[in-house]
Amino acid sequence: MAVLPDNESRGIPVTAVQLAATLLGFAGTALVIVQAAVWVKQSHASVAALALTACTPLIAALVFAAVPSRTPESGSVRHYSPRAFMLWITLSLPVALTALALVLIGISGSFADYFGLALLVAVNAGRNLRDWLHALWLDKPGHSG
Repeated sequence: MAVLPDNESRGIPVTAVQLAATLLGFAGTALVIVQAAVWVKQSHASVAALALTACTPLIAALVFAAVPSRTPESGSVRHYSPRAFMLWITLSLPVALTALALVLIGISGSFADYFGLALLVAVNAGRNLRDWLHALWLDKPGHSG
């Protein structure tokens, strides 16, 4: 079983996984912005695109919070098994997207060509931020789920 019930003491808390994924996403977004600002010529990286990329995680978190979830929220899941597939996907996706963006922007020397990929890194960070805040909300004392 990939997800452990709340009464099990072993496993990784969902809040810790979401916090790690959020921090990885923010770090990836920052790395892409720094690379574009330092490595790429001014003509291939507009300041407006860099500013939009920097603001995108917060905008995405607000949008994901406003849109209802397609799957019912379960208050009983509070821990991931270390072998859970979703755990590894959640943590590896920001790293993989960041690495891909850094390599492609570095090779091409153009942020404008891979602006969409940079936004994808930032949107993923925003989604993880929303999921982390939601997991914190569910862990609040007195919250019935």
